[in-house]
Amino acid sequence: MKSAVKKEKGKVDLFGERYRARAHQLSPRLRAVVSYINDNREVVLEHTAMEIATATQTSDATVVRAIQALGFAGLRELKQTMERWFGTSVTSAEKMRSTVTALSSDVNSSIDFVLEGHQRVCEVLSRADNRAAVAQAVALLSDARQVGIFGIGASGILAEYTARLFSRIGLPAYVMNRTGFSLAEQLIGLQRGDVLIMMGQKSPHREGMTTLREAKRLLLFSDSAVNEIAWQLGSKDPAYFARFFSRQVGCSPSSYRAQKVPVS
Repeated sequence: MKSAVKKEKGKVDLFGERYRARAHQLSPRLRAVVSYINDNREVVLEHTAMEIATATQTSDATVVRAIQALGFAGLRELKQTMERWFGTSVTSAEKMRSTVTALSSDVNSSIDFVLEGHQRVCEVLSRADNRAAVAQAVALLSDARQVGIFGIGASGILAEYTARLFSRIGLPAYVMNRTGFSLAEQLIGLQRGDVLIMMGQKSPHREGMTTLREAKRLLLFSDSAVNEIAWQLGSKDPAYFARFFSRQVGCSPSSYRAQKVPVS
């Protein structure tokens, strides 16, 4: 999944310019590395050279050579360049303040805002592909050993509430909502046969990537698969993950029951 890179006024996409000018001159292996970086810019900001090498099936030395071939001293300078390009991200508090300010002067606008949001969700869920995907997700949940729910920050609150709802209907559920060593302790509970639900926003948390890598270890996912999941954390398609795992693992809901596949 390619990252959407939008050029802001007054900013120069130095990496993009060098990539377009030099990528076609590189060897296939070096070109594969720089193409991966270009398509996964936000993910790369959190990656080491070794992680990029694993995702591109190359070596960390090849990753460094590819970056240097575009005129950067190394991965650190590349990340600094990309961070300047992305600029300061808008925080959740700023987004909330902007929304409240825009709606506070008119009650009807506030009502329309809520109703339109629910209407959009209903429209997405009613699509034929999502109906099938939701049915598939339910089939996976019905045969899960237990459900692990990941969420950090505001998503962590929703994760806790979701876990309580699962527990109330008799499906054991646990939450992964901490950081650092505390998250590592929570990840011990993630086992083959669990269903993993990821809750996140547009940019994947480092903790979210760690959780996905642990799921990958249990099922031996490819790094490209994990990166695709990470980019889809911002998807407005609530049934994306059921379709993704059906495609990635290549099996139907009935075979999930036999394999006890962890799913995200």
